[in-house]
Amino acid sequence: MEVRSELTKELGIQWGMLWEPPDSRMTIGGVNTLSGGGNGFNSGNPLMVNLPAIVGQDKGGNIGLGYINAAATFALDLHLSALESTGKAKVISNPKITTSDNEEARILQGEKIPYQTVSQDGTQTEFMDAVLELIVTPHITPEGTVVMKLEAKKNEADFSKQVLGVPTIAIKEIQTQVLISDQDTLVIGGIFTTEKTKNLEAVPGFAEIPILGYLFQKNKDIEDKNELLIFITPRIVNPTGRL
Repeated sequence: MEVRSELTKELGIQWGMLWEPPDSRMTIGGVNTLSGGGNGFNSGNPLMVNLPAIVGQDKGGNIGLGYINAAATFALDLHLSALESTGKAKVISNPKITTSDNEEARILQGEKIPYQTVSQDGTQTEFMDAVLELIVTPHITPEGTVVMKLEAKKNEADFSKQVLGVPTIAIKEIQTQVLISDQDTLVIGGIFTTEKTKNLEAVPGFAEIPILGYLFQKNKDIEDKNELLIFITPRIVNPTGRL
């Protein structure tokens, strides 16, 4: 059984202002020539900080505020965008196999990933396995318990990581030997991983100002959790109905 959860939080800001003091040639505001600066939402003035969260239809939300004084000498645009995304998944793989006492049994399901190799014989296509596989050798003791030599694999192609168009293989494997009673369930292994990522996009220097620094930065936090548990349940098959 594999349980995955993902949590993403993103907070961004866009703002710009224009100030033209009366009887003065000085103007404070954004510059039109800045790449990607964009214009304000109400005043039409260039933005001074443009670090929005990635929001859109059915994704995130935003709130905007615009102000222009009557003399049109001062204008302010402020736009705050936020996104929170949560995802959960549970994958249950349940291979079953029957075998005789002291006989190895093997069952697998998956796919073969093709890749090419170059040698003196030319270019050849070979395959690597990405499969769910169970290999077991059981032995029934006189007391009615079961000794099992186990090998379990859950290897998957990871198309997010490719080399020359060939995906990497995410490997999850376990090898062990256990003693267990008939029809009991035993957890024979587990892997728990947590990956946290924090991204910060900011205007250098200004983002370090206490409190006001939030007006010059965009934050994105990602937390991914993955838990893998492997269970085994043996059942002794007795055709005669007697031990």
